[in-house]
Amino acid sequence: MTAKASVRTLALNEPLRRVYGWWLAFDPDTPPAQARARFREKYGREPAEVIRAGALLLVGPLPGRQER
Repeated sequence: MTAKASVRTLALNEPLRRVYGWWLAFDPDTPPAQARARFREKYGREPAEVIRAGALLLVGPLPGRQER
């Protein structure tokens, strides 16, 4: 599995500033491949990361929306 294909899981006590910027959010039961495909469809490129954060599956960050 490549780095782009992996899904990182944040520890429950890890600060969310780890995922600063804007991300596309999915239900945690969404298959990561489906979330990646939706991101590609919507933004025309691969997401940099896929992260499980509590009750969310985050894909992103969104292009051009990485400011704090």
